[in-house]
Amino acid sequence: MSNQEVANTIATALGLFYELLPKESSSATWQSLAHHINSGRILPSSTLDSDKDHTGLVQLLEIFSYEPYISLCAQICKVVALRTQVEDITAKFRQESPESTAHGAIISLLIDRVTRIARSQSAAKQESWIPWPYPLWFKKAFLKHWDGKAVVKRGTIACGALELLEMQQGIWDRSNPDKTSDANILPYIYKRVDAAELLRSWMKHDPPVTTKSRHLLSFPFLYSDGQMLMNFRMLNHLRMR
Repeated sequence: MSNQEVANTIATALGLFYELLPKESSSATWQSLAHHINSGRILPSSTLDSDKDHTGLVQLLEIFSYEPYISLCAQICKVVALRTQVEDITAKFRQESPESTAHGAIISLLIDRVTRIARSQSAAKQESWIPWPYPLWFKKAFLKHWDGKAVVKRGTIACGALELLEMQQGIWDRSNPDKTSDANILPYIYKRVDAAELLRSWMKHDPPVTTKSRHLLSFPFLYSDGQMLMNFRMLNHLRMR
């Protein structure tokens, strides 16, 4: 199956996640959902403040907790992970440049397809997606399948989820070259991996991207500017020891 066919199939599946959403969702509702996913958890509806109307949030929680949708997202991540890995291995064997690999090609094709899906939605509905639903689905898949280590194996659901977040970052960078976005940041990583250990493993994992694995720091969009500054300072400190 060609990259074009793979990208079209994945885009069709991803289109479903737009159709699932409630017709109206406030930015506060999305921000609340994002906060709990970024923290590595989903807020149980039983703990919500009874004095407030949480209908919108409960609807989103039910959608993001529905096992068939979670399974579909995981399968999408797996396909992307295997595709990028196999093509990178093939390119390495043929001694081709990185730009010719599917790691670049399939992601570029998906950027085009997903951007097209977003533009096909009504302006009013797009405004209610703060942030877009895709980063939340991919983060959820990553957190469910991640083993808590700084080095992520290629070809796994966890790696595919990160590569799809990379796609999301590519969409943002193309549309907003002069702005930054925090939609793909995942603070939970620092709850599972000690910052010093993260950087020590980075120093050992050279290059940061291989045909067998990728280091978490090869996905810089997962971290805030403050976290990246802290990483830089700590890395210099470790190298001077």
